[in-house]
Amino acid sequence: MAEHVGKHAAGYLGRTAAITGAFMPYAVGINQSVNHVIENKSFRELYSNLKEKWWSTTKKAMKQVAPLVALNTFLILQGLNIAVGSAISAVYRVVLAFGSKGKSKESESNYNFAENK
Repeated sequence: MAEHVGKHAAGYLGRTAAITGAFMPYAVGINQSVNHVIENKSFRELYSNLKEKWWSTTKKAMKQVAPLVALNTFLILQGLNIAVGSAISAVYRVVLAFGSKGKSKESESNYNFAENK
């Protein structure tokens, strides 16, 4: 296992960087946009909402989710990445739900970190 990781470390680091640096900001923006439109039933003030909350939410998502992405990339065989990633996501959402102590709204997004303090 250690030989495999050592031989392919550049590829693992590249995948982790691509997921964290390129996909995550895009996904947070899409998630916040959809969440805003569903909650307000209009596109009004969507830009100001994204301008206000997008970067702080993206930073928080990177800090909390990126280590899990890295672990999944480094430690799990390539064929099992999707299954393990789904399991990690499910466990992470359960942990977030218990951390909010029942105060979360049904329409609240699981990755809307800016509003969860």
